[in-house]
Amino acid sequence: MRMTASGRGPASIRKQIDAKYAGVGPPTSTPTP
Repeated sequence: MRMTASGRGPASIRKQIDAKYAGVGPPTSTPTP
């Protein structure tokens, strides 16, 4: 899994990161759907 913004918006990557680190701790910022 690579963190490249190729064809994907920053929001998508941010959403994936937030979802990935959702179990680690409280999200610093709430992503807008």
